Amino acid sequence: METIIKRPHFFFFALIPFFISIGILNYDSIIDFSVSNEFFAIKVNHWCIFSAIFVGLIGLNYATLKWIRRRPRRDLTLLHIVLQTGAILLFLVFLLGINPQLSSFQQLIPFEIDYHQILSNSFLLFSISVVIHMINFVQCLIVKTAE
Repeated sequence: METIIKRPHFFFFALIPFFISIGILNYDSIIDFSVSNEFFAIKVNHWCIFSAIFVGLIGLNYATLKWIRRRPRRDLTLLHIVLQTGAILLFLVFLLGINPQLSSFQQLIPFEIDYHQILSNSFLLFSISVVIHMINFVQCLIVKTAE
């Protein structure tokens, strides 16, 4: 864990092939949800490609901080990585639940799960982690570090 906190850009760059492979494996799956009586349908591979680009940009932010010799705050970096990992795990549970080819996963759970609530919680964790990352990134650029 110490290595991930010291070099978080490696963690986020490693997520790029992870999201691309999830998008390839779930190519035909569709995420459908409604917001204020508007219906949206997004293919999982588009969502995963967007996520791969986004975590690549986050990794680039952390690599830039390393390049200019600024250290992000350890507590904010740890919180960002934990929230990001939680969002990814919830997204994986959502994908396992909506994929009709994985009906054995749905049979393992003895109760009904609201998969749209899981997707909403995943998006909420993701949004909070992005805000924490931006606070951490801007704080590193503004505050001078004593070396």
